[in-house]
Amino acid sequence: MTSVSRFIVFYDGHCILCNRVVRWVIKHDKKDVFRFAPLQGSTAKAFFKERKIDSLDLDTVVLWKPDHAYWTQSTAFFEIIKQLSLVWRWLLVFSVLPKNTTDWAYNIVAKKRLDWFGKYDYCPIPDPQLTHKFLD
Repeated sequence: MTSVSRFIVFYDGHCILCNRVVRWVIKHDKKDVFRFAPLQGSTAKAFFKERKIDSLDLDTVVLWKPDHAYWTQSTAFFEIIKQLSLVWRWLLVFSVLPKNTTDWAYNIVAKKRLDWFGKYDYCPIPDPQLTHKFLD
């Protein structure tokens, strides 16, 4: 599988919740389709610069499929779920709700995540067996 056929998940590398979600996705990514890049890294900075997006104002995960499209907020969440093992696909029932409703719920968690879960002073180093899944 070439890197173009993979998805890249841009996440807040300092956010404890975000790091936990990344580990959860890795655990359930049976097809090995995801790679991960912290919003604070050079891969994310290049992605946002190319698209003229201010990454400093981002309170969302960004999912990118190179040469295809990118998604944010609840849409990114549902696209990630579609790629995971079947046991988690039940979460897609929520994707039938209006986008403004699912984004509203997503944004509540996004805005409060650092208060509720805390943050790291640095981006944690991934487990050595998983470093191939992380871009800087």
